[in-house]
Amino acid sequence: MSSRGFFVGQVIDDLDAIASQVRARCALGQTDLNGVLENFFRDVLNLVRGINLKNLNSERSNEPGLDLGDDAAKVAFQITSRSDAAKINITLKKMTDDQRARFKEVFVLIIGEKKTKYAIDASSASTLNFTSKNVVDMTDLGREILGLDISALQAVHRKVANEQARIRIELEPRLPDGGYATTISDFIEPLPAVIRSDATTFFDDEATEELFTSVDEARDRLDEFITELSALPRLTREFYGWLIDQAQTPRGPGHAFRVNYDLVNRKVRLADTDGDLRLLSEMGFISYDEPTEYGRSAHWRIMFPVSRRSNFGDAFMYFLAANRLQAAILMSTMNFEPFGPRPTNALKSGI
Repeated sequence: MSSRGFFVGQVIDDLDAIASQVRARCALGQTDLNGVLENFFRDVLNLVRGINLKNLNSERSNEPGLDLGDDAAKVAFQITSRSDAAKINITLKKMTDDQRARFKEVFVLIIGEKKTKYAIDASSASTLNFTSKNVVDMTDLGREILGLDISALQAVHRKVANEQARIRIELEPRLPDGGYATTISDFIEPLPAVIRSDATTFFDDEATEELFTSVDEARDRLDEFITELSALPRLTREFYGWLIDQAQTPRGPGHAFRVNYDLVNRKVRLADTDGDLRLLSEMGFISYDEPTEYGRSAHWRIMFPVSRRSNFGDAFMYFLAANRLQAAILMSTMNFEPFGPRPTNALKSGI
């Protein structure tokens, strides 16, 4: 599948999931659509149509007839879960003289599937040239998304992907006991499964010779590092591993392992690269080094949040290089058996 096909498929699937949630809510008689949903479709429509809709209900609570409007483009939308003609005609009838002057084109967006035909009230629709073509549903919106250029399509994909989980929770029908089927734990990444090591291989390796005073020190520092690493989200953890794999070899004693700042900016395409870098910096896994000379790049210094006065960082980097281990894979699997067998003490086997 092409990247374009992937983006379109994901967006359509997520919009369909939201529409399904709306149908389930309506089946239980919960037909109210909150401001979160109005604002979600405001942002999606703005990206798809290149307009600048505002939420009219933020100007005045429960604005008659319309939910969203763009005064410059003179376009407005009503967002609804109902697909019947009565809802369409009520929307048009409720429009004020001020709204009719402000907006020359009005649409009704149905979160679901529209009817094949509509009996539009002529007296309410005439001044707006409103016809059944102004009634659009999720299928119509999908067709518009399919026709977008790749940059606009990616923007829509990011918006929908980032918001769909929150929207679906907001729309979740209330259970008879007053609770909800979904809980926050359904959307929090669990702690990773970790395979720890007794660090004997790590300590005995020629690459780490004389960097630890004992195998106990090597194991304790490795355990500290694994515990800190386990607190990171999976993708952030893997990103940190990638940074380690890209690190330049120090120029001599006292110099740090570093990654070129501009290299990171140009190569990494995470959903929130800056957020991941901030998190890694706050938690002591990297630090920012200013350029030493004008016209040179800044760098990200690789850090290891373990006890001070430890050679763990150097030992870890030398051990990876000597054994041709990829840190990104190590951080993803959280399997540290290459550093030595699993600890015999069961307490050491978990996080």
